[in-house]
Amino acid sequence: MKLMRHFIFSLLLFTALVSTIQAQQDENSDFSYALKLYNEGFYDVAAQQFSTFINRYPGSEQLPDAHYFYGQSLLKLNDLENARIEFQELAVTFPEHERAPEAWKLVGYCYEKQKKLEQAAKAYETVKVLYPDDPLAPGAFLTAAEVYMKLGQLFRAESIIKEFLDRYPTSTEYPHGRILFGKFLLEKGEPESAAAEFAQVLTMDISPEVKAEAYLGQAEVFLRLGLTNRARENLNRIITDIQVDKATHEALLRLIDLELRDHHPDKALSLIENYGKKFQQFSQKAQLTLRQVIAYFLKQDYPKAESIARDLKGQQLENAVLLKTQFYLACALFEQGKTREAIDAFRTLDKLTVNEKVSDFRAVTFMNLIRLYTDQKNFTLARQYLNKFQQEFPNRPEGETLHRAIIRTALGHHAFSIAVEELQRYLGLYPDSPYRDDLLYHTGVAFFRAKQIAKATGYFQQIHDNYVCSAKWDSSRFYLSFIRNYYESRNQSGVTQLAQLIGQLLLGKDRSQLLYQLGKIYFSDLKDYQQAASIFEQYVNSISDSSQKAEGMYYLSECYTRLIDYKRYWGELDEEITTKARETLKSAITFKKYLPHADSITYRFLTFSVDKENTPPDRYLKFWRLFEQNYPSSSLLPEVQLKIAETALTAGDTSLALEYLDKIIMLPPKVGITGQAYWDKAEVLAKSGQYPQAIEVLKSFLLNIPSDPLQARAYWQVAEWNEKIGNYSLAAQFRERLLDLFNYSDFALNAPLKIIDDYIQDQQYEKALQYVEKQLSSYHPSNDWVAEKYLQAPPPEYYFYAGKAYFQHQHFSEARTSLLSFLDNAMEGKLRNEALFMLGAIAEKEQDFESALLHYSLVNPESEKEYYTRAMLQSANIYFSLQKFAESKEIYEKLISFAETDDNKIFLKSRILLCLIYQGNNKEYQTQLKSFQKLYKKHPQLKQYLALLEFENGKYRYQKKQFDPAIAHFNRVLKKYKKSEYGDDARYYLARCYATMNQNEKALKEIETFIKDYPESELLGNVYLTRGEIYLRGEKTDEGIAAIQKAIAVAKTADTRKSAMGLLINAYRNLGLWDGALQKAREFVKEFPDAPEVDNYRISIGIFLIRLNRYSEAIEYLRKLKFEVSGEQKPEIQFYIGEAYFNAGQYEQAINEFLKIPLLSQKTKLQWEASAFYYAGQSYERLGRRKDAIRMYQEIINRPGIQIEFKREARKLIDKLSQSN
Repeated sequence: MKLMRHFIFSLLLFTALVSTIQAQQDENSDFSYALKLYNEGFYDVAAQQFSTFINRYPGSEQLPDAHYFYGQSLLKLNDLENARIEFQELAVTFPEHERAPEAWKLVGYCYEKQKKLEQAAKAYETVKVLYPDDPLAPGAFLTAAEVYMKLGQLFRAESIIKEFLDRYPTSTEYPHGRILFGKFLLEKGEPESAAAEFAQVLTMDISPEVKAEAYLGQAEVFLRLGLTNRARENLNRIITDIQVDKATHEALLRLIDLELRDHHPDKALSLIENYGKKFQQFSQKAQLTLRQVIAYFLKQDYPKAESIARDLKGQQLENAVLLKTQFYLACALFEQGKTREAIDAFRTLDKLTVNEKVSDFRAVTFMNLIRLYTDQKNFTLARQYLNKFQQEFPNRPEGETLHRAIIRTALGHHAFSIAVEELQRYLGLYPDSPYRDDLLYHTGVAFFRAKQIAKATGYFQQIHDNYVCSAKWDSSRFYLSFIRNYYESRNQSGVTQLAQLIGQLLLGKDRSQLLYQLGKIYFSDLKDYQQAASIFEQYVNSISDSSQKAEGMYYLSECYTRLIDYKRYWGELDEEITTKARETLKSAITFKKYLPHADSITYRFLTFSVDKENTPPDRYLKFWRLFEQNYPSSSLLPEVQLKIAETALTAGDTSLALEYLDKIIMLPPKVGITGQAYWDKAEVLAKSGQYPQAIEVLKSFLLNIPSDPLQARAYWQVAEWNEKIGNYSLAAQFRERLLDLFNYSDFALNAPLKIIDDYIQDQQYEKALQYVEKQLSSYHPSNDWVAEKYLQAPPPEYYFYAGKAYFQHQHFSEARTSLLSFLDNAMEGKLRNEALFMLGAIAEKEQDFESALLHYSLVNPESEKEYYTRAMLQSANIYFSLQKFAESKEIYEKLISFAETDDNKIFLKSRILLCLIYQGNNKEYQTQLKSFQKLYKKHPQLKQYLALLEFENGKYRYQKKQFDPAIAHFNRVLKKYKKSEYGDDARYYLARCYATMNQNEKALKEIETFIKDYPESELLGNVYLTRGEIYLRGEKTDEGIAAIQKAIAVAKTADTRKSAMGLLINAYRNLGLWDGALQKAREFVKEFPDAPEVDNYRISIGIFLIRLNRYSEAIEYLRKLKFEVSGEQKPEIQFYIGEAYFNAGQYEQAINEFLKIPLLSQKTKLQWEASAFYYAGQSYERLGRRKDAIRMYQEIINRPGIQIEFKREARKLIDKLSQSN
C-alpha cells in the first residue's frame, strides 16, 4: 500500500514537472517567435505577439524584455504614445533591470517626438538621476539640456550642461557637451565665449562628425559677429575637407543660404550644381531643390521656379517641405500674372497653413489673394481676406497698407459704398494712421469728380477742421472755396428773384437797374459767372453815374476773377479773360472813391499788375506801403504787411522786416498770415545766430496760435534749432510732441529717426534703443527670402541708429549686428559711410586690425568726404601702430590732397615725419624737416610740432635701447621746448631711461623734478609707478607699495591705474599679504572687466582664497569661473580646485579633480598634466595607497611632451616609494 502511494506521488510529481517544463518551453517559444518577427521587420505582428506574451505570462522573467520589444515594435509603427507607455512600464516596474536606463531614455524620445518637451526633458534627466554611472546617463543628460534649450529654459539647460561637464569628463559625449555649451552661450548672447568653446573642442581628439559640428558652431558665431567671410571659410572646410554626410549637407545649406541672403542667386545655384549631386537621401535632395526654386525666384526666372516647384510637389514630401513648395509655386504664378492659377494655389495654401506655425507664408498668402481679388475688382473676396488678415495678424503693418489699397482702388472704380464702408472701418482700426488725412482727401476728390458735391464737401471739411497741418489742407481749403464759389448755387432764390425782375420789367422799371439786379442774381445765386460778366459789361457801358459804374466794375472784376480760378482748376487758362480782368481792375481803380470794397479791388489790382520778380524792391515796397496808408482798417492789412516784411527781408532791411512782422503778430490772428509772421521773425533771428531767441518766438507761436497750418513745421524747426545749440533732449521732446499732435504731417515722417539720433547725441543710449525697439516692434522680418519680397521691412535707418546707439554705448557685438543689417539694405550715402566707419572702429577696438582696415577701405569717397578722410586717417594710424610705416606714410601723403586748412596740413606733414623717424630714415627725415620748418614757419603751432618730433626721436631711440641719444633728445625738448605740451613726456622718459640703465639715483631725481614741475600731468601716475618699481627692485618694500598706492590714487588714465593695480597685486602676492592681494584683485576685476589680462586676476582670486585657507569658498568660486574663461585656462583652474581639496585634506576628492586635468589640457599647457599627476600621487601617498601613487608618477614619465625635469623628479619619487616598501 505504501509502495502504491509512493508510486502515485512520484507520478504526480513527474506530471507537474513535465507540465512546468512544457509551459517553460511554450513561454520561450512564444517570446522567440515574437522576437523573430521583430528582427525580420514584421513590427505590427510582432507587437501583437509581445502584447499576447505580456498578458499570457505575467510572471515571466522575460517580461521586461517583452515590454522593451513591444515598445520598440510600436515605435517602429510610429505609435508613440503606446510605445512610451510600454517603455515607462518597464522602467517603473523593473527599475533594477539592465534595460531600465534605456527605457527611460526612450520614454524621453517618445515625448520629444510628440512635442511634449517638458515631459521629455524630465524623462531624459531621470536616466542620470537614477542611474548616474550608466553609460547612457551622460548622453541622456545632455539631451535633457538640449530640450530645455528648445523650451527657452536657459537657466535649467545651463545647470545641466555645467554639471555634465564637471561630472563626465571621461565620457565619449564630453566634446558634444562642450559644443552644446557653446550653443548655449551663443543663445545667451555671448558669441565670443561661444567661439572659445568651439575652438577648444577643435583641439581635442575628436571624430570627424564632432569636428564638423564644432566648425558649424564657429560658423554660426562668425555670422552673429558679422564675420561672413570667416563663416564661409569654416563651411567650405566642412564641405571640402571633412565630408561627413549630415554635417556636409548642413554646411552646404548654410553656404547656399548665405548667397541667397546676400542676393547672389547665381552663386547659390553654382553651389547646388557643384556639390548637390553627392547627396542621395530624398530629404537632403528636397532641401537643395527648394533652394533651387528660391534662387530662380530671386533671379526673377519665375517660369523656371514654377517648373521645379511643380516637379518637387509631385513627390512624397514632408509637410514642412510641401508647404514651402506650395508657397513658392503660388508666388511664382503670382509674379507671372497667372491670376487664376495663382488664386487657386494660394487658396490651397490657405487650407494647408490653417494649423501650421508658418505665419509668414500665411500672411503673404492673404496679402497676395487680397491683391489678386482687388485687381479683379472682386471687392467682396478682397475684403473677406483683408478681414482674415487683420484678425490673424492685427499688429502687422501690411494690413494697413492693403486696407488703403482697397479703398483707393474702390474709389478709382467708383465703388463708393465699398470705399466709404472700408474707410470708416480703416479709421476705426488705425486711428493713429499717418495716412488718414490722405484717404479722406482722395475720397473727397473722388466724390467731387463724380459730381457728388455734398459728399465731397464733408470730406474736405473734415480735413480743414481736423488736419490743419496736413499736406492736403491747402488743397482741401481750395476745394471748399471752389465748391462755395461755383457749386453752392441758390437756384430757388435765383428763380424767385428772376420772376420779380420780370414783373419790374413789365412795370417799366429802369433797364440799367434791372441789368444790375440780374447780374447779381447770376453772380450770387446761380454762380453763372460767364453770364454775370456779360450782364455787368452791359450795365457798366449803359450808365454814366460814377457810383453805379464803380459798383458794376467791382462785380465785373469779381466775375473775371472767379472765371480765372475756374479755368485754372480745369487747366484751361484763358488769356483773353485774364486781360479783361486786368483792364477791368485798372479801370475800377479810377473810381476808387466810389468803389465798394475798394481795398479788395486795390489789393487785387496790385497783385495782378505789380510783378514782384521784375519790380525793384523799393518801388514794390512803395506800392504796398501806400496801400497801408490808404486802407489802415482793411481786413487785408495783415497780408499787405507780410508782403512789406518779406520784401524788406529780400532787400536786406531786417529792421523794417522785424517792425512789420511784430505789427502782424500784434493783430488778431489770421490763418496763413500770423503764423507766417512768427515763422519769418524766427528765421531772421536764427540767421543771425540768435537761436535761443528764435526758439522763443516759435514757442510763443505754438502756444498762441494752436490751429495754424505751420504748427507742425514749427515743432520741427524748434527741434532743429535746439540741436544747433546742443539741446538734444529738448529737440527730442519737441519732435515727440510733433508726433503726438500731427503724426499725419509730412514733418512727422522723419521725426522718429531724428528722435533716436537726438537721444544718441544726448548720450541717452538706453532711451534711444527703447525708441528703436518701439518703432521696429510692428515689423516682422522673415527668414524666407521669397516671403521677404512681399512683407514690409522697416526703414534700414532704424538699424543704423540702433547700431550707432550700441556703438556709442560700447556694446560692440550688438552694434555690429545692427549695422550689418543696415548695410544689407542701405544705398550709398553718408549713413552707409558712417556705418562702415563704425564697423571699422569696432574691429579696431577689438584689435582685429585686418577687419578694421577692410571696413575703412569700403568707405566711398564719392558719397561723402567726411567719413572717407576719417577712415583713411584711421587706416594710416593702424598701419603706424602695426609698425608698417611705409603704408602709413603713403596714406598720410594722400590725405594731404584732401586737407583744406593749414592746421590739417601741418598735422599730416608731422605724421609723415614720424613715419620717417620710425623707419630709421634719418637722411630723408632731416631733408623733409627743413622743408617743414620753412613751409610752416608762421604757423602758431610749429613749436608744438617740433617738440613732438624731438620727443618721438627720443622715444624711438629709447625703444631701440639707444639710451644716450634718447637722453639727448629728451633734454633737447626740455631745453628748447620746455613750455610745450611734451615737456612732461620728455621728463618722464628721462626717468625711464635712467631706471632702465639702473641709474636709480638719477631716475629718482628726475621723478622728484617731474612731481614738482608737472603736478597736473596725465603721466603723474606713471611717474609714481616707476618710483614704485625702483623701490621694489631695491627691496624697499614699504616705500615701493606706498608709491604704487599713490600711482593708483593719482592715475589719470585707465591704463595707468590698471598697470599700478596689477603691480600692487603682485607685490602683495610676493610678500604673502593674501588679504590685500585678494581685495585688490577683486577691485581689478570689477573695474576692468574687459581687460585682456582680467582672467588671470580672476584666477588669482581663487588662489588667494586657497592661501587664506578659505577652501570651500575657493572651490565654489573656481567651479563657477571654469565656465567663464577661455579653454586654455580651464586646466589651470581645475588644478587649483584640486589643490583646494588637497590643502583641505580631502584627498579622494582632490584626486578626482586632479585627474580631470589631462582631459582639459591642450598642447601648450602640458605642465598642468605633470602637476596634476604629481599632486594626485601626493594625495594617494597621504591616503597610504603607495601603488596608486607610483602609478600617478609613472604617468608623468610615460606621457610624451612633459618636460624632462618633471620626469626625473617623478623617477626619484617612484624610487623612493619602491625602497620604502
